[in-house]
Amino acid sequence: VIDLLKSLKDKLGIAYMFISHDLSTVASFADEVVVLYAGRVVEYATVEDLFDNPLHPYTRGLLASIPKIGARLDRLVTVDEVTKDTAAFERLPGVGKDAVAWWPWHEPPKGVLDSSRAGGASCLIETEPGHWVGVWETPETAELKTVPSLPYRRSPTSV
Repeated sequence: VIDLLKSLKDKLGIAYMFISHDLSTVASFADEVVVLYAGRVVEYATVEDLFDNPLHPYTRGLLASIPKIGARLDRLVTVDEVTKDTAAFERLPGVGKDAVAWWPWHEPPKGVLDSSRAGGASCLIETEPGHWVGVWETPETAELKTVPSLPYRRSPTSV
């Protein structure tokens, strides 16, 4: 089925929104990846950038939980182990020290905007060109928030 979808994508020049928990399929199929948790975007990047340089701790946890060919481990890392480490959420490469990765089960940092929203207020900031991470929305991060540009093409020969 995946091969058929790929061939149709190339033949017809169409795009898909492919929703999956199978990250190996995502890696072989997608051009861009959006990682969601609880209905919110926690990371958005090209598939290569996301797999080579995951920035949000949840994304790192997802990737760490995948068995690696040739690696012998007593047990895999669980996503829960990664997301319970609150310090990991404060170390976001490419952003200032005031940006803390959003996670609904952590205590929000001081100054979070709209604390009445379930799970607290979050926003996306571009940490590197073309790579966004979901962070708690504070006055500092609100100044940095951006929305990814999602270009699409429609040609006269489109289906």
